[in-house]
Amino acid sequence: MATPPVTPYRGTTPPKISFLVAGVPPPSPWYVSPNERLYIRSRNSAAGVRLLIRGHVLRAEDGVNPFEYQHTPGTDRSLSTQDFAIPEGFLLDLAVHVDAGTPRRGQSFVQVGIARGSGAARVPLSVCISDYVTVAAAIGWPGSPLRSSVEGPGFMRVVTGTDPAAGVEIVETVPTDARWKIHGISFILATDGNVANRLVSVVLDDGTSTYFRASTPNAQVANTSVRYSIAPTGVIGDSQVVAQQLNVPIGIVLFQGHRYSTLTSSIQVGDNFTAPVAYVEEWIED
Repeated sequence: MATPPVTPYRGTTPPKISFLVAGVPPPSPWYVSPNERLYIRSRNSAAGVRLLIRGHVLRAEDGVNPFEYQHTPGTDRSLSTQDFAIPEGFLLDLAVHVDAGTPRRGQSFVQVGIARGSGAARVPLSVCISDYVTVAAAIGWPGSPLRSSVEGPGFMRVVTGTDPAAGVEIVETVPTDARWKIHGISFILATDGNVANRLVSVVLDDGTSTYFRASTPNAQVANTSVRYSIAPTGVIGDSQVVAQQLNVPIGIVLFQGHRYSTLTSSIQVGDNFTAPVAYVEEWIED
């Protein structure tokens, strides 16, 4: 028996979906005019960071055009700004990548948007990207949420303070454009041979006004070395008086210019604090 010929499938059911080929609406809400530019604002505390800004613009005359620019932020949290000329057309996408360095969340805050004019005459029109960028996670539009610099988790870091001279109290100040949440501070006080009962307090202030002070329950005597730890929670003191704890309020946040310090009753000229070591969560203030 002969095999019947195979008839090519032509489809007898009409398609349920159709596409416009004329009068197509804009593919993006952002049309970049000849008088508008891309701008970036950054604040960064990590060393050796370089960023790449990449994206695509749809132009009427020659279709999709990619663009790429480099931006090197400062390393002291100060504000860095830069403008870039991009082709006229519809902005299709935008992303910021780490090209050099290894910033972690809380270290490199970036805002990218569209502005009219440049430099001192810049007038921002829209913000496309606003968040921290890390070596492991780029940020982009569309898709990434717009966040402030103090939103979400910060950068966990260990900060070793200044070693004060003998007879001098510890005083440490939150750096400019930074915000700290205290998780722990530790230091040692070595007392000289002068007979006196030293009581150590931790003080928090804004540079002028004290808003918190706590003292240890046990005095430190002459010729001893005692480690003091400051944290939101913990056990205060021990029976041997070789380690003492001072508690600060849970969730306490210190703004730029705020300080933590010691205040020691009956401190002697030869009493010596070591450099304090603080474990803090840090955000950039923008």
